[in-house]
Amino acid sequence: LWAVRLAARAAPFFESWFAPLERWLVRLCTSRRTAPPGFFPCYRAAFAAVNEAERMASVANGEDYRALPDFGTSRSAWDRVAQFYGKAAQFRSCRKFREAEPDEAREALDECFDKKERKRLEKALSNARTAARREYEDSARRL
Repeated sequence: LWAVRLAARAAPFFESWFAPLERWLVRLCTSRRTAPPGFFPCYRAAFAAVNEAERMASVANGEDYRALPDFGTSRSAWDRVAQFYGKAAQFRSCRKFREAEPDEAREALDECFDKKERKRLEKALSNARTAARREYEDSARRL
């Protein structure tokens, strides 16, 4: 019974230093190594990957490279945020999307001598590239 009374008297003292200790332990256990990245680091990395893919494609195609502006942080000014979202909404890829072409159609095009068949295959390849481009650009805009 005396231990319960002692604990009841000491409880306010322990509560005063338990909350800061608890916050410190939570912060220690969820350091940057174990905590998942937040909104801004996650999307900054995603748009950096998009910019890198576009840069590599523009170098391969011999075109001018126009990067999206930096994604920013939670403390970015509104004009910088508006500039980013304006450019991201108008995003156009400079990639050629040849990897989206079906291999069978590409091989058939190489072996085809008929003009109508060749035109049909080129149209199918163009449609495959256009669909892949549209999907890629839409996913970049939805980010």
